[in-house]
Amino acid sequence: MKTIVSYPCAKINVGLQVVARRDDGFHELRTVMVPVPGYCDEMYVEFGSGKRSGIELELEGCDFQESVEENLVWRAYDALRVYSPLPVRVRLHKRIPAGAGLGGGSSDAASALRCFSSHCSKDVSRMELERIALNLGSDVPFFMRGEPCFAAGRGERLEPIKLPLRGMYLVLVTPRLHVSTKEAFGWITPMNRHKVLSEVLANAPIETWQADVTNDFLPELVKRYPLVCDIIERFQELGAAFTSLSGSGPSVYGLFKHEIEFPTHTFVDCKVYVGML
Repeated sequence: MKTIVSYPCAKINVGLQVVARRDDGFHELRTVMVPVPGYCDEMYVEFGSGKRSGIELELEGCDFQESVEENLVWRAYDALRVYSPLPVRVRLHKRIPAGAGLGGGSSDAASALRCFSSHCSKDVSRMELERIALNLGSDVPFFMRGEPCFAAGRGERLEPIKLPLRGMYLVLVTPRLHVSTKEAFGWITPMNRHKVLSEVLANAPIETWQADVTNDFLPELVKRYPLVCDIIERFQELGAAFTSLSGSGPSVYGLFKHEIEFPTHTFVDCKVYVGML
């Protein structure tokens, strides 16, 4: 038996523009995604155990709203069946909250794809792996790369980008709110911009981002959930260089140039992560 342990990490979005609605029902996006290497799930993959073929998946760590068969790790294995992957037992311990705009499920899927595809009887080409990743979810191709990227299209057109974030402190707050991604897109009127997000970020210091780097979901989310506005205002009071929404929410983050301390009651009834990028 061979066991592989991986730590699929969360991401944050630095800016998110909904540019147009596509004919295939998806939306054309522009965003920059940044991995958060310290905020991770844990995945234990054991090959050659359990069933003679197929996958056994054990989920733990949070309340799952989906069946095991609907989980993206299971679906990643299913997508590779034509390549005869080895039988496997997986234990997935969730730390990243689901449906929070942090890409936890997509990150799990990317880690699973990398692991399973390297233990198939038939070779899986890079092009096919990228196709499978996109079919699993719009954020999965980004997590296959694992580096800051400017993303366009559904999120599959990726370009590495350098941002002045090394050494920045990140405070990430997830309120106990459920925000349906499908519903959130219904709040947005797509709009093209003259300013390209990647150019704004590449040419401006972080202190100026607040005026020009926007997340289109934020104004609508604030209208419906005042708590989101409260969290952003608290970050600004604490001296954040930049604060925004991740994905379609409800997670909100602040970037700080220095380590900060705040009372434990600052963000009541929220899940809080503090780390360094």
